[in-house]
Amino acid sequence: MKETAVAGRYARALFLASQEARNAEAERSLILNFLDILKANKRLALLPLILARFQSETEKAQGRVRAQVRSAIPLDAAAQKEIEKALSAYFKKDVTVETTVEPGLLAGLVAQAGDTVIDGSLKNRLKNLQSILRSSHGH
Repeated sequence: MKETAVAGRYARALFLASQEARNAEAERSLILNFLDILKANKRLALLPLILARFQSETEKAQGRVRAQVRSAIPLDAAAQKEIEKALSAYFKKDVTVETTVEPGLLAGLVAQAGDTVIDGSLKNRLKNLQSILRSSHGH
């Protein structure tokens, strides 16, 4: 958890500094200085996480959201577009969907954007039903 918080701080600092870079040379200098800082602080291992957070910051500033959607079966282009449309309405932002197949979901899908998870999988519904049945048995 600590690494995630640290990466988030570095990503935010990089994002804010990048807003000040006015040309390619300034951006290049910023990146090199940033990498030097990471190296000096022994944080280079966090670079993939920092870049992912930086991308999220950039998308947020542009009014976009990236959502990871896991489905039990592959989604065709039409289904993916419908999901993007529904998630865009939900988040009130332009949503880009990245899909993966997870047969263990049994049916349905799970969408995650940032800290928000929407679990419409059959696996989750069965788990909830099991909890309800167990709690009603105890009374």
